[in-house]
Amino acid sequence: MYASKIIKILLLLYTMIDSLSRDIYNEVMIQKRSADSIQIKKDQITYELTPEKEGGYMVQVADYPSCVSEGETIDEALAMIEDALCLCLETDKERGFSLPPHLESWFRLKGKHEKADQKSAPGRAYSSV
Repeated sequence: MYASKIIKILLLLYTMIDSLSRDIYNEVMIQKRSADSIQIKKDQITYELTPEKEGGYMVQVADYPSCVSEGETIDEALAMIEDALCLCLETDKERGFSLPPHLESWFRLKGKHEKADQKSAPGRAYSSV
């Protein structure tokens, strides 16, 4: 009885902290964005890439701004963010959060084809927005 109440309280605290950290992160990222950022749309998802001073790219999902990754090249950054997005969506799903429809369908499609993607050539199909 007490364990279930403790679990509910912990889940509520996690949700509040997650929401607050996303808000803080979004504020930081809004300040960091510059005119040099690149938007790429792939499989109905818009990715925002920002060149880093040290080289490489920081990338985030426009519809899921707390999902961030990086890579030395655009292709590497996109591959890394797709892996990060899968993990973020999987975690949200396990916790019972609802996903936006286009991210839900992308997640289902990506999960089914993940093994096939690992065996295929590294070329990627994307377009600049």
